[in-house]
This record gives sequence, C-alpha cells and structure tokens, in this order.
Amino acid sequence: MTGKITVNEIREQQLAEAKARRQQRTESAQIAYYNNTFLMDMEVARQDRVNNVNRLKSMVEQMSLIPAQRLPQVGEIRVNAFPIGERYFGEELSLLLGVVSAVRSTFLDMHRDQAMAITGLDMQLIEDFSQALGEPAYFMKRIGAKVSGIQGSFDIAKALLPQLASAMGLNPIDTDKFTDSKYSAWFTNSELSAERKELEYHNSLKFDEGNNFTLTA
Repeated sequence: MTGKITVNEIREQQLAEAKARRQQRTESAQIAYYNNTFLMDMEVARQDRVNNVNRLKSMVEQMSLIPAQRLPQVGEIRVNAFPIGERYFGEELSLLLGVVSAVRSTFLDMHRDQAMAITGLDMQLIEDFSQALGEPAYFMKRIGAKVSGIQGSFDIAKALLPQLASAMGLNPIDTDKFTDSKYSAWFTNSELSAERKELEYHNSLKFDEGNNFTLTA
C-alpha cells in the first residue's frame, strides 16, 4: 500500500516541472538567438564598440598623465583630449576624433612623441585625416572673434576612419553614424554657435562700458 501524496509533495513536484519547462524555454530562446546571424552580427558590433570606447578612454587618460611642461612667456603646457562632435557622431567616433585632434595639436615635440606612442598613430596619417576632416568654425575668446572653419572632404575622411582604427589597435569601427548629413550639420551648427558667442561677447563689452562711470560729489 502506497502512502498518500501530501500537498507539499505535489507542490514541489509541480514547481520542479515548471522550472524544467522554464529552463527549456530559456535554452530554446538562446539557441534561436545564437542561430540568428543578424542578431549575432549586432552583438559582435556591440562588443567591438564597447571595447573600442574603453580603449579610447584609456588613451585619453594616458595622455592626460603626460607630464606638463612650463615654458617662459607661455605657461604650463599639457596634452588635453576630449570628445569632438559627440552629439552628431556618438561616443565611439567622437572619442576617436578627440584623440586624433589631441595628438595633432600637441605643442611640444616631446608631448607629441609620447602621444603617438600611446595611440600608435603617425603624423602623416594624422595630417591626411585632419585635412580631410576639416575644422568647424569656433569662437576664440582671446581675440574676441569667430575663427572661420576649414571645409574638408567628407568622403576622404570617412574612407580613412578604418585605417585610423587599425593603426590605433581598435576593433573594426562603426562608421554608420558618420554620415554626410551629420557632418554638414556639425559644420553648420558650429558656425552658428561661434557667431552667437561672438555677438554675446561684444554685447557684454558694450554693457560693461555702459556701466563704467564715476560718481562725483
């Protein structure tokens, strides 16, 4: 004679069967995911992007640690790298553009040599890409005026991006966000921003002059 199955035993049996079914569904979903070439391609691209961002951030940090030098009549000289055009091109590309710009704009040869060692870049590739990329307009407070932009060649700049990534030891870089329309918007909006800042600067000077008076008894 067999004993009567208790409620708790029934409960545990049903829970075990439910867990087994859940595990089977999970494994089936994972198998379907791994067999989907489109999703796998997206996953690989995501991993490449994450690894590239981490490596580029590491380059930025390493360049910031290059010892500053103090020059007479100039002051302290540092290597500064920061993202460029992130709102247009995304984090990965904006970091790459910032790193390239930082190496190119180094003032001292010793800083440039260290920056090139960190990034793996050479000056010929940097100059070729920088010339192709061009430079949007910007406002320079030191002279109180807008500095006009230098138009580049979008097609050449985009074609050089994979070569830059390879030289820097990066995984294949995603250039989908580097489009002609976003490139043009970057230049157009930079021009408008520089003009606005120039106007605000001169308006502030007029305001200061208008309030600069002497009270007499």
